[in-house]
Amino acid sequence: MYTILNLVNKLVEVFNILLLIRVVLSWIPMGENALTRAVYSVTEPILAPIRRAIYPWMRNIPLDISPIIAYFLIQLIRNIIFRIAYLLYF
Repeated sequence: MYTILNLVNKLVEVFNILLLIRVVLSWIPMGENALTRAVYSVTEPILAPIRRAIYPWMRNIPLDISPIIAYFLIQLIRNIIFRIAYLLYF
């Protein structure tokens, strides 16, 4: 069980790093290259539904807060998984 929880924790850490890289890449006009394509292809499946969900409220604001919301949602899901595992196995 520790191995699975450790894997979940590592995946969350990697995704958080990719989110941070995506935010930084959005500030730097680099054009399209292999790094940006890779980061966008991993993070976009999570960010696109969040953008669609918050669009009605954020329509007139030119700031994309979907990475922030994704970060907190992923942390919430990770914490729920850890609490359920703790209740079931420890």
